[in-house]
Amino acid sequence: MYNLEDLSGEVITLKLISGIEVLAQLYGVDKDEGLFTVGEPKIVVINGADLALIPYIFTGPTEEVTMPLSAILSVCKASDESKADYEALNIEEVEINQDSA
Repeated sequence: MYNLEDLSGEVITLKLISGIEVLAQLYGVDKDEGLFTVGEPKIVVINGADLALIPYIFTGPTEEVTMPLSAILSVCKASDESKADYEALNIEEVEINQDSA
């Protein structure tokens, strides 16, 4: 059995039972409550011949998002390329927010 806690702090790829694929940084797992917490989740979408990342939540903060473990179909450590794209997008969003403040 895969130990999700081993990926704490890593950028992970989640496939949710809804079919949605999500990239996020895993903050922690609470097996007793059946929850996991991620930071800055992004949904993976197809954009022509490419993949793109869009916000998981449009109308609220996403610094820390808690989800039920029952929502996960599968999980793995994100590929190096996906991790780099995810981190670059998050840096870009921080810079935009700082410029608009």
